[in-house]
Amino acid sequence: MIQRRCVPGIGVHDIHVVKQYDSNVNHMSQEVSLFINPKEQKMKSVITGMFVAASLMVAGSALAADMPAAGKAKCGACHDVEAKKMGPSYSAIAAKYKGDADAAGKLAANITKGGAFDWKMGKMPPKGMGANEAEIKAMSEYIAGLAK
Repeated sequence: MIQRRCVPGIGVHDIHVVKQYDSNVNHMSQEVSLFINPKEQKMKSVITGMFVAASLMVAGSALAADMPAAGKAKCGACHDVEAKKMGPSYSAIAAKYKGDADAAGKLAANITKGGAFDWKMGKMPPKGMGANEAEIKAMSEYIAGLAK
């Protein structure tokens, strides 16, 4: 038998009720199953999916939002915030210098002179893709800040 009932916290749904005699305990037992309307179930899935996608976009853009423009334009061809590309990720570089009080200064010096820096990935050209001193300073401070 299917009945329409209001389920607290869920709303009005179709309830499938089955009554049967249970010989083990010598009485009638009742089994209740909740049927959610397929349209409602699909809508809840869509809303949940949209919420998750929006959360991920906000979280991902939080890291990228603080990145200086040079990080995307001049460094982004070889580096990424989390993923290894031709060069190490910014997060991996930050982890290498974590706890170093002069991390930003060392990073700026390394970016300026270029090199391999024990990453075994290839050599970075001096000043990356032609970054100026202000862009190098901004990127080195950004990368050092990721370790915090």
